[in-house]
Amino acid sequence: MSDVISGLMHLSLRVKDYEKSLDFYCNGMGFEKMFEYTKKDFYELDPSQAPKESRGDENNIWLAYLRIRPRQYLELFPVPHEEVAQHTTQSFFHFSLQVDNIEKTVDVIRKRGIKIYKFGSDIARNKQVPKIFVPLVGKCRSRIAWTCDPDGNMIELMELTPQSHQRRFDEANAYKFNPVF
Repeated sequence: MSDVISGLMHLSLRVKDYEKSLDFYCNGMGFEKMFEYTKKDFYELDPSQAPKESRGDENNIWLAYLRIRPRQYLELFPVPHEEVAQHTTQSFFHFSLQVDNIEKTVDVIRKRGIKIYKFGSDIARNKQVPKIFVPLVGKCRSRIAWTCDPDGNMIELMELTPQSHQRRFDEANAYKFNPVF
């Protein structure tokens, strides 16, 4: 465990359709939009960093910061004219969001139009779970469901149980963490 890193600050995703992604994460998943920046905002901080060529898109949204929970964020970078590969093998595989109650979470976000899958591999085949949701219990003893955002980024929803390996390991080793801050 790191003695200098105090936590994961944010994940950052490139998104093809900014408005659709913002709707998915804010209205579907319940995240809160904290702030947006344009490219111009960054050039004004340090004009020497502005590109020499025309900045015709300088007023377009460059990034948005969404709050998942206090001190946990997701950053969206709109790239409407670039390819955003879906369901491909790459270094990024998925990210996981911890939930307190998997059934309640699935019920709430389904009502908001979010599709739910039992396995991550079901996403590419669009094999959604039946109306009656039964969570997958992983080898780690956590309760799991899957979804994906409009760009195909896979999202694991995970409820830790008292038997979850993650919880048992953290509790057994909690005394070892001694941050330097």
